[in-house]
Amino acid sequence: MIGGVSPGKPAGTMHLGLPVYSTCGEAQEKLGGVDATCIFIPPPLAARGIIEAIEAKIPLIVCITEGIPQQGASSRDEGAKRLTRARAQTW
Repeated sequence: MIGGVSPGKPAGTMHLGLPVYSTCGEAQEKLGGVDATCIFIPPPLAARGIIEAIEAKIPLIVCITEGIPQQGASSRDEGAKRLTRARAQTW
């Protein structure tokens, strides 16, 4: 793990010793070479997070959020083919 994204965080914010950025694009610009992201956000915001990661040209996108229609999660463009949808298990 090389950093995190949390919308609205001011520049220079750190969490667990890692930098936190306001957008995926900002993280990609500052860190360079971001090759994967995992999205842990509620369904109403998850599609926007996926689109943001696609626009930042992150090659692998894993979204663990349940309740996003497949069409809504992958209809953006060719970049959406990089999206992996994990299915949470309940024990």
